[in-house]
Amino acid sequence: MNAYLEHGCFVVNDLEWHLRLFAELFDADVVRAVDAPNGERRRWLAGGFQLNSPAEPFEPVPVRDAGLFHLGVAVDGDCAALGRRAVALGCLPVPGKGENWFALPDGGVIEVQQAQNAAAIETARALAPDLTHP
Repeated sequence: MNAYLEHGCFVVNDLEWHLRLFAELFDADVVRAVDAPNGERRRWLAGGFQLNSPAEPFEPVPVRDAGLFHLGVAVDGDCAALGRRAVALGCLPVPGKGENWFALPDGGVIEVQQAQNAAAIETARALAPDLTHP
């Protein structure tokens, strides 16, 4: 059976800050929004990203090499420059990794990689998240 990662979800305290970050770094605008009665807010973004913000704040998760360590994101630009921009915007460098790695303030790590095929990015971004999340 063939497969691909349809989306990756980060749980974040400051949803608005993360929405601006993903829009600036990855041109990932909101394509679907759900606000639950319990106060949780969920946003699906272009490119397969999802951000969930719980009703109650949580303690950030430290970056460590255990469990799900990172998501690799293919881009069609300068990976190191994008990583430096993320750090300038408030993300954290990842110790022992290159400039193309950064950690989100609440936990979660992104490795930016050069896309092997730019057309694949366009194809993946054309997929509608509501096809898999009614």
